[in-house]
Amino acid sequence: MRVTLRQCGGENALSEYPLGLGYLLTNCASPGVDITVARTAEDFERADLIGLSANAQGLSEAVSILEWAKAKAPVVIGGQGTLWEGLADFPFAHIVRGEGEAAFRAILRGDTLPKVVRFPMQENLDDLESPEIGRCTTHFPVLSSRGCPFSCRYCSSSAFWDTMRYHSVGRVIEEAQRGAKRYPGTGILYFLDDLVTANKPRLRRLHEAWMRAELHKRWQISLFVRADTFDDETALLLKDMNVERIRFGAESGSDRVLHELLGKTTTVADNQRAVDIGRRHGLQITAAFMYDVPGETDEERQMTLAFREKNKAYLGDGGWYKYTQFPGTALYDGSNPLTTRQRFRPKPGRQDWGD
Repeated sequence: MRVTLRQCGGENALSEYPLGLGYLLTNCASPGVDITVARTAEDFERADLIGLSANAQGLSEAVSILEWAKAKAPVVIGGQGTLWEGLADFPFAHIVRGEGEAAFRAILRGDTLPKVVRFPMQENLDDLESPEIGRCTTHFPVLSSRGCPFSCRYCSSSAFWDTMRYHSVGRVIEEAQRGAKRYPGTGILYFLDDLVTANKPRLRRLHEAWMRAELHKRWQISLFVRADTFDDETALLLKDMNVERIRFGAESGSDRVLHELLGKTTTVADNQRAVDIGRRHGLQITAAFMYDVPGETDEERQMTLAFREKNKAYLGDGGWYKYTQFPGTALYDGSNPLTTRQRFRPKPGRQDWGD
């Protein structure tokens, strides 16, 4: 059985194989099943089963692949985009909601399953095999936890993952050492967790093990923090571990937008304190912001611009994003995410996916 995987939506992966697909490559392999990641459109031609992963922005591409593949091979889709209920109206063989490894194994075994599949979450993440990521050059991606302990109204993470779960500290050290050995020319380890620093006791244990293994001499680190959990102790631990860059979602310069519209517990004062702590400890810090949040006033948008301007000397640009309503979030209005079409147009003989 030949299975071909594809990440839809133009996600900028840090490695040859996006991390989510990498977990499927290593955790769903079995005798008689050949799983590969598509490099060209022609790879789909040889597939007995096509597996797609899509965020909300990638649903248009996923649906166009489904339309193209009609009589060629059944198509299975997973990823956070599957939180859109409207996907059930399309002839996917299966729609996997939530964590994908166990569900995809069952599909490959030929188990009798409903069209929409949601398996229980993996209790012990250490039971999963390390992902196969193929080539990587500057950044080595690691996912040391799954989920987020917060439930912001604009984010689908808690709806997708259900609960916050962690790899053990020992497993994280093993991953870092594995990457150091396999990719000697790669210098930055990038934690893709929603929030590595959410659990302070675990962060302390990770710091202790990291320093003992002398990984601070091998890796620079990039990761995400949250303003209201970022303090001087956290900054010192991260600095000690050779953190090169931290990023957080500031979102707005208005407390009303943060609290009433976005459902965040952070404040503008928390955001400013995070910037000041990062600056005080010599950490490169970037922040992401939103605009056109439903209900946001022109004055509040100017408050966001003023915050950015006030801190521009030492706050890096982590993104200035137009607010998007994602399926699975408290703010989702039921709109069709397929209205902006990113089409799949195979071009024979070309090493790309069309435009």
